[in-house]
Amino acid sequence: MSAGLLGLTLFLAGNHGDPAMAASESTAAPDKTGTARSVETVDQILLRIERPQEVVDEMRRLPSLLAQMTEATQGGSIPGAVVRKLGDAVDAGFDPATAERKVVEAVAGAGGETAGDGLAAVATRFDAAGAELEKLSASKNSELVAEDMEKRAAARSDKARIEELSTLMASPELRGEVRLTAQRIERALDLVFSAGAEKVAATDDAEWRETIAEFIARSRVDGGEASVPLSRQTGVAEGRAYLEGRLLLLSEDDVATLHAFYASAEGRKKRDALVAAFQKQNDENAKQALVAFVSALKMVP
Repeated sequence: MSAGLLGLTLFLAGNHGDPAMAASESTAAPDKTGTARSVETVDQILLRIERPQEVVDEMRRLPSLLAQMTEATQGGSIPGAVVRKLGDAVDAGFDPATAERKVVEAVAGAGGETAGDGLAAVATRFDAAGAELEKLSASKNSELVAEDMEKRAAARSDKARIEELSTLMASPELRGEVRLTAQRIERALDLVFSAGAEKVAATDDAEWRETIAEFIARSRVDGGEASVPLSRQTGVAEGRAYLEGRLLLLSEDDVATLHAFYASAEGRKKRDALVAAFQKQNDENAKQALVAFVSALKMVP
């Protein structure tokens, strides 16, 4: 299995959202025999698998998590009023419904509305695999979970397909966006604390908008590699590790079905549209949230 699977230890030990939350049941209608049949489109199934709105929910938890990390690792703390202002700004700026709408529009624009009953069934079992992996991580330490996954990988004849599939699916790229967002928030905190309260208050909002827009654009290009623990690529690697763990809990037939879709021209086009739309919206969310944060700081006594 890929070296990234070893990163499952770090991912399961960290704070992250639950991408394995049970999906709402597929919209169904009876066929001529009275048996329920799925009427989900490929787009709906893709979004059910990738769950971009849950990634945005995770981003909204970052202010409190970063405050805890600062206290634990640096021995200091971020003032409560600052954490509250940051949390309010991130809550307002990172709206899961808006992100999902933008992604839905982009995926629909990529064409293809074929219903896929087989893919829908696999998506449901993929949800269950995520729930099973979460239970495993809760019942034993992350090193033991990673060892268990390594043993499962060694016994699989489709391990190369699983590795490839983890690069084709969108969720690792979305996971990388969480890390990138954390770095951006950290950078904004550095900027305002290094500037000092008086300079923050004296600096025009337009200048702050320009400064924030510049470092957001820069971080999109370099992926935040200067801050390795919070780099986008670190998040992508962790996301791949976690995804491979989930895929190992599926049957080889289910993995083959997912691989066939994601490796197809339609699947690649839709996956790429999803990632591009999510990244674009994430940049906009970050700008809005961080500008609002700095503006709110001016009102902190």
